[in-house]
Amino acid sequence: MATAINDISPSRRVYRSELLDMLLKPLPKERLHTGKQLVRIEERGLRRAAIFKDDTEAVADLIIGADGIKSEVRKALGGIA
Repeated sequence: MATAINDISPSRRVYRSELLDMLLKPLPKERLHTGKQLVRIEERGLRRAAIFKDDTEAVADLIIGADGIKSEVRKALGGIA
């Protein structure tokens, strides 16, 4: 008998707008980058840098990609988009 994923792993589907709302509330506005196109992610010691198409970058301990089903963040980390 197959076990449904919900029976073994707690999970919650979150719509992008809900995720952005959750992230916007506790974060200073300069920490959240929307409307950007990711080019690559680089290692910077223990941190990571998100390099964007407009030649800006953001260095952080954590990068959250909320860029949809064809995620550039997932591709940059070696996953399948």
